[in-house]
Amino acid sequence: MPDRPIMIGAGELLWDCFPDGRRPGGAPANVAFHAEQLGLNGIVYSRVGQDAPGDDLLAFLDQHGLSTRYVQRDADHETGRVTVDLTNQEHPAFTIHENAAWDHLVLDPSTQALAAEASAICFGTLAQRSTASREALQGLL
Repeated sequence: MPDRPIMIGAGELLWDCFPDGRRPGGAPANVAFHAEQLGLNGIVYSRVGQDAPGDDLLAFLDQHGLSTRYVQRDADHETGRVTVDLTNQEHPAFTIHENAAWDHLVLDPSTQALAAEASAICFGTLAQRSTASREALQGLL
């Protein structure tokens, strides 16, 4: 039994790109981040590109005490991003770029073992837009 309850945020880890700069995002990753801040063992299970934006996301997780062990690297797909258009401040527009690294999650034995020890797994519908990630998330449960 782990010393702190494990809460896995499974799915998208990406950059939210605002006109004034980018911020780490992805709902499951945000939940894992806040779970860690509240004393749980928040784990991000996602996939980023083998690119500078992916390096920056891993550095962010590391700087905030979150493990990067379950964040996969993808040589063929870019790190995910969402472009936020604030032209109409009452109704921002979001463009979620497709075929991102997190659309290609792979379920491996170490992640399955982690899931067996987890107290909670948070995931949403967005990461299920691709067959690969949908099957990986279903296998995690």
